[in-house]
Amino acid sequence: MSIDCHAYPLERVFWSFIAGLMIFISWHEASLLVQLSLLLIFLCFFLWKRLYAQIFFLLLGSLWGHFFQEREPSNFKAMGGKLTAKVCDSQIINGHTKRQSIELQVSSFINHQKHHLKDFKVLFQKPRDRAFHFNDQIIAYGSLVPLRSQLSSEQAYINHLHSKGIYWKFIPSSPDEIQIESAPSLQKSCLILRDKLLSRLEKHLDHEGNYQVLTAMLFGLKQELNSTQKDTLRRSGLMHIFAVSGLHVGIVAFILLYTLRLFFIPVWWRLSLLPILLIPYLVMTGIPASAMRAWIMISIWSIGLCLKKNSISLNSLYCAGFIILLINPNQILLAGFQFSFLVIFALLMSIKNLDEFCRILDEKIYWGARFSFHKHHIKNKVIKAFGITLVAYLSSLGMNIYLSANSNPFSLAVNLLCIFLAAPLITSALICCLFPFLTPLLDTFTSFFAGLASLSAQFSLKLGSLSGINCALYSLAFLFILRLRIKMKRQIYALSLLILSLIILLQFKVRDEELIIFRSAGQEQVSIAIFDKGDSLLINCSDFQASSFFTKELDQRALKKIDLVICDNRKSSSLGALSLINKQRLHSISFLKARSRPTQFQQYLHQQSFELNCPLYYDPPLQSKVQKIDDSSFQWRQFLIHIDNNDLGRVNIRIHKGAQVIERSLVMSNYPQIERIPLQ
Repeated sequence: MSIDCHAYPLERVFWSFIAGLMIFISWHEASLLVQLSLLLIFLCFFLWKRLYAQIFFLLLGSLWGHFFQEREPSNFKAMGGKLTAKVCDSQIINGHTKRQSIELQVSSFINHQKHHLKDFKVLFQKPRDRAFHFNDQIIAYGSLVPLRSQLSSEQAYINHLHSKGIYWKFIPSSPDEIQIESAPSLQKSCLILRDKLLSRLEKHLDHEGNYQVLTAMLFGLKQELNSTQKDTLRRSGLMHIFAVSGLHVGIVAFILLYTLRLFFIPVWWRLSLLPILLIPYLVMTGIPASAMRAWIMISIWSIGLCLKKNSISLNSLYCAGFIILLINPNQILLAGFQFSFLVIFALLMSIKNLDEFCRILDEKIYWGARFSFHKHHIKNKVIKAFGITLVAYLSSLGMNIYLSANSNPFSLAVNLLCIFLAAPLITSALICCLFPFLTPLLDTFTSFFAGLASLSAQFSLKLGSLSGINCALYSLAFLFILRLRIKMKRQIYALSLLILSLIILLQFKVRDEELIIFRSAGQEQVSIAIFDKGDSLLINCSDFQASSFFTKELDQRALKKIDLVICDNRKSSSLGALSLINKQRLHSISFLKARSRPTQFQQYLHQQSFELNCPLYYDPPLQSKVQKIDDSSFQWRQFLIHIDNNDLGRVNIRIHKGAQVIERSLVMSNYPQIERIPLQ
């Protein structure tokens, strides 16, 4: 911690509270003795440094983390019974959502043994033909199933749900037995207004893709985006624009202030009403941590101006974090909270250095020359905009690699355009809800934005995987270097050394050469991936679970694409290929068994692969590394592969590589089967 903490009176308070919170939330799997030992170490350190005031907030964070952390239920097993709950999912639009499940707040669940559970959250598997709205009261009969997964590709999502307090999934026994009763609320009224605005947009926009982009950008409803759009935005480095944060709240605040000015409302009243007028927009977005943080900081700024007091941005950030964690301490484990505070902290710490850099540059350029205010102003704005984008990119680099194994340096240039585009795009979208004749302009803006995202996605880099501890160390070290009040040149040297260390760590990470056998639950066909000396091959991709699993494996090995061989013409062998094509993760697709007339699914697969420039062969070509032997055997490099699935529910595998022989006989099961075999 730097010596100028007196300038930020909330700094030591905030970090003391965070330290106490992390002991009991991040280390929740450790024993109580270990947690108390860590707490004792912090107490001894504070006493040694005579930080007596911070001991209270350390203990407050510890108590808050201990009593309010999300814990696994004691009776954590599948059971059937009667569910009474209300819909608490604000992401539903006009009664429907593209997700298969919605979130419910359960008031009561009684199983068949009359065991009573209450006050918990569940994922409710909704029927497609039933409409659900926010705050609807639901009574249903069915099965309550624990949310667990044996797959690493799904474990991150399961942990995310657990951090939100969702440990169960409810599957109704019959859609016809679900009783729904509408209940009014103020929050529901705001969401109904949002749905009406989106309905008007959908009615006037010609292209469905533009409507999906605008829905996600205006209110953070990313579930409206399809998997291809999400993957493109993730690779382009522009996904942050679709997370409602300070950019969106700031634009809406500017629109509100300008509108109040048109009605000749005095400045004091404008600033006083601003926090209240922003609340409906927050409700429409579902009140994520990033939007809540922006609202608190804007409220402190506006109230400070009303009271003729200057507010310090970093103190406002600490205050926002303190309030959010008091409301829900488990937010500290969610990526949205971490991203928001990590990037904003880095930006606030770098603003002074950017101002100093512009001042030094002005002295070198304009010394003795005629001074032009407009050129000077524009130049400094461009330099600061690029500097802010660079700091945001570097501060979130570790988390981007940890979460998606992806980084895109080209997004530095594209972000400059898209950030300036966001304001007119959001403004024109809101205006088009009232004046539909401006829709062509909105279509042009949105199509241009989508085109920039597609262009930027082509330059994404797969850098491999990063462990959670390495990600945390990089992020904390980056913030610590920015927080130290040292000379700017030394700060740049330290940051360069940190980034270089991260790149070296990623490049020299050992990637095992292995063969992976994967079989989804209830699937007859098996999928096999071979990673050998920088080359890779995927044999079959049975379903979307398999495609998700192997996408994660490719990311961990810093591989963009892989070749796919499909051993037969059944849909169950190639269904997951559709997802891999849409995510552009395939070099080519080859079917082993030639067919006189392709199946309907093969024709659709061919059409999709043609649109995304992925070659598809109904028989392995002569120049391919895959050399066909017969309808169930082929050779790839030194591997001789034979897959036989003539027996119902059983797949026989035989793979030869020199002296190494791998033989397996796998039967169908109701759980995923994964086996990793090192290659010699």
